[in-house]
Amino acid sequence: NGDYIVFRGEEFTLRYTPAILKQARKDTYGEAFVYENMVFYAASDELTRCDFLDVVKSDNNIHYTSLPNFSFYAESVQELADRIQANLNRLYKGDKAWSVTVADGTTSKPHNFSCSNIKCWDALVLANTELDLNFVIRGRNIIIGDTGSVIDNNFAYGKNLGLKSINSTTSENSAIITR
Repeated sequence: NGDYIVFRGEEFTLRYTPAILKQARKDTYGEAFVYENMVFYAASDELTRCDFLDVVKSDNNIHYTSLPNFSFYAESVQELADRIQANLNRLYKGDKAWSVTVADGTTSKPHNFSCSNIKCWDALVLANTELDLNFVIRGRNIIIGDTGSVIDNNFAYGKNLGLKSINSTTSENSAIITR
């Protein structure tokens, strides 16, 4: 579809045309068409749709299988980051290109990874679950080992406390979970 909004400096794209409800009578003006259930996706949604295959940066097309089921040994987190980058490079180029970096001073122990039909998002989750490293996504930049931003405000429910209510909806089809 290509329609998008910018919220707090981040672009969110409408991937599917939403349901349209025509509610105006003949010869009336204003709010004739109402769009329902509009869902805008952040760029990070692409990570849930990009297969994590056995490819690496600077592949000579001899040693790597490009298959979805594989194991690899990583001496450092940089090797995992490079594999994620190689997979994202297969699909996203130009102004849609991704950047995967490791935060300065981030270290990890060597690790053997086993991957079976996972997405790039799942590979990032491996950095967290297997190497105990957080990651942050800002636009199209992924930083492994970053701590993110500290928010100075404490939110509390109630009258005159700032946050009045919160509505949370979950989708069983969503691969990304946020808090």
